[in-house]
Amino acid sequence: MIVKLLELRDRATNISVAAIKFDPKEKREKAILNHSGFLPNDFVFLIQLHDPLEMQYDPWEWGSRRTMGSAHKWLADHFDEVKSGDLIDVEVILGEKKEPVKSEYSGC
Repeated sequence: MIVKLLELRDRATNISVAAIKFDPKEKREKAILNHSGFLPNDFVFLIQLHDPLEMQYDPWEWGSRRTMGSAHKWLADHFDEVKSGDLIDVEVILGEKKEPVKSEYSGC
């Protein structure tokens, strides 16, 4: 299992999220995922890290399709390129601006 903690930004929005992608190595792990319908392994689970937690594996099941849906779809397509701690800017994804906002955590 690969877990990445990310800063998700949109207009006046800052959401901390955890993105999870299964990386089964063992035959039993693959069997469990296959039985659950999560093989082939092209699903990214996205969890909003606030109370109450909300999680989706389908980008278009989010109530906020602009922010969460767009970011989730982009992340599913670019998961391997993203590093834990990165910032994902929805306005950049949607082509509304060229440069992402500055991270709140850039000084950490």
